[in-house]
Amino acid sequence: MGSRKQGEHNGGGLKEMAAIAAIVIVAALVLYATGIGCPIKFLTGVSCPGCGLTRAWFEALQGNLLRAVAYHPLFWTVPVIIVLACTRSERYHRVIVAALFLAIVAFIVLWAWRLAMPADTALLVDAGTVDDVVNVSRPGWLQLFS
Repeated sequence: MGSRKQGEHNGGGLKEMAAIAAIVIVAALVLYATGIGCPIKFLTGVSCPGCGLTRAWFEALQGNLLRAVAYHPLFWTVPVIIVLACTRSERYHRVIVAALFLAIVAFIVLWAWRLAMPADTALLVDAGTVDDVVNVSRPGWLQLFS
């Protein structure tokens, strides 16, 4: 009986991960289709801590790992974070929470670094091939009125 509950629980976790992935994909398509892109940058004019992740994954899937790391050095952590966030293990609960916390801290530290050093991608790739990923500009919604 215990193994049946465990099997049902794992199946629920997979369904939950698939549902989250579907929501993220649909949201990304809507934001792309409307021209908004990143909703945080659209509203504030400041790039978010995840800025560059989509471009990084496109580059990685094409085999351009150096360019992927230039767009977002933590791109590879996203699948790990999703799996950890959907894991419901009482035994490893503290480890999972600590790992998620460290991932959030890493994203924020990287984001702060990139705001302070906007041309940091030039450290990894020729400066002419990758735009500054994180920057501050006029909020996108203000452009609707001009």
